[in-house]
Amino acid sequence: MMTSKHLTEAERKTLNEAMAIINKRTAHRSSAHIYFSHYSCERAPSHDLTFWTPAGKQHSLTRGDTFADKIEAYISACNREAYNETIAKEERAKQLRKELAELEGGAA
Repeated sequence: MMTSKHLTEAERKTLNEAMAIINKRTAHRSSAHIYFSHYSCERAPSHDLTFWTPAGKQHSLTRGDTFADKIEAYISACNREAYNETIAKEERAKQLRKELAELEGGAA
C-alpha cells in the first residue's frame, strides 16, 4: 500500500483514464511494455513501446513521436493481423469448397 503520493489527483485520474482507453482499444491476447528513460541532462526524456500482437509477433522501436502515436501503431498492427487472418480463413474456405466440388464431380 502506498503511503505517500507523488502525483496529483488530476495526474492520477489522467493516467488511469489512459490505461482504461488502452485496455478498451487493444486486442485480446496482445501485450505491451512501456519504456521511459530519463538519463541525460542534455536530452529530453525518451520513451518507447514494445508490443506483441495476438499471433505473438514482437514489435520494438515503435514509430511515432508521442505516446499516443505509438499506441495507435500498436492498435493498427493488431487490427492488420486480425484482418489478414480473416482473409486467410476466407481463402482457405474458398479452396476447400473448390476441392469438395471437384471430389463431388461438380463446379465450385
